[in-house]
Amino acid sequence: RTQKQKASGAEIALRRTVQAQYKEEKEAAKDVAGGRLRAIRRSKRFWFEKYRWGILSDGRIIVGGRDAKGNDAVVKKHMGSHDLYVHADLHGAPSCILKIKEGMEFRLAAEHIPDGVRSLQISQNMDGPDDARELPDSILKEASQIAVCWSRAWGSGGAAATAFYVRPSQVSKKTESGESLGRGAFVVRGQRHWYRDLPLELGIGMGVVNGVPLPVIGTAEVISNHFGRWARIIPGRDKKENIANSISKATGLSQDDVLSVLPPGNCSIEDNGLLRKS
Repeated sequence: RTQKQKASGAEIALRRTVQAQYKEEKEAAKDVAGGRLRAIRRSKRFWFEKYRWGILSDGRIIVGGRDAKGNDAVVKKHMGSHDLYVHADLHGAPSCILKIKEGMEFRLAAEHIPDGVRSLQISQNMDGPDDARELPDSILKEASQIAVCWSRAWGSGGAAATAFYVRPSQVSKKTESGESLGRGAFVVRGQRHWYRDLPLELGIGMGVVNGVPLPVIGTAEVISNHFGRWARIIPGRDKKENIANSISKATGLSQDDVLSVLPPGNCSIEDNGLLRKS
C-alpha cells in the first residue's frame, strides 16, 4: 500500500470511530432523557448476586439462599460471628444473613444518571456497631420482613407472616444426637427473637451500584425513602416474568437482573414512577 492509501485508510477509520462515538453519546442522552438506564455486559458479578439480596435503611444488606445449596453457602461462606441469622417461621424458608459490615453507601447521583435513580457504592466497612444485635430494632424488623417475603409465605394467600433472628453461634448442621443434617437444613438452638405480623410487601427501585445499573429490593418504606422512582410489590396474579419484562422495558435494567430480585411467586405491582417517568 502507498503512503497515500494508508493515510486515507486511517482517515476513514477515524471518521468511523467519531461517528460511532457520536451515536453512542446520542443514544445515551436519549436514554437519560427517557429515564432509562443502559444495561451493561459484565464478565463478573458482585458476590451477593448469587443469592437473594436486599438493602436495609442504613445501607446494610441481607442475603438469602435461593435453594438448598444457596442456604448452605450463605451460612458457611458469608455468615460472620457478628452477623445475624434471619429465618421465616416456615419450613423450607431460606437461610438469611444480615451483614453487619457489608452494605452500600448512598451517593449523590452523577450527571449521566436519570432523575429518580440512586447511586450506591459498595462498602465492606459500614459505620455503626460492630455487632448486628446492637442495630436498631427497626432495621432488624426490616431484615425479618424481607426474609418472610423470600419464603413460601409469599404465595400462601396470607397478608403477613412471622420471622426470627439468632446469633450465628446458635446455628448448627448437627442434631443433638450428633447426626449431620442434609443440604440446606440447619438446627437453631436457644432463644429466638421474634417479629410477628410482618407484611408481605417489598419495594423495588432503580440503582447504579459501583457504576452498574441494578434493581434494588428492600421494604417498601426503605425503597420509597431512598429512590425517587420505585414500585411496591405485593402478592398477586401476574407472573413475575411478565412483571420483570415490564420493568426492564421501562427502565433499561436487565430483565434477568430484575427477575432475580423479585419474590418467589406471582406478584402485583403498584407503580410510583418506576414504570413511567413522572
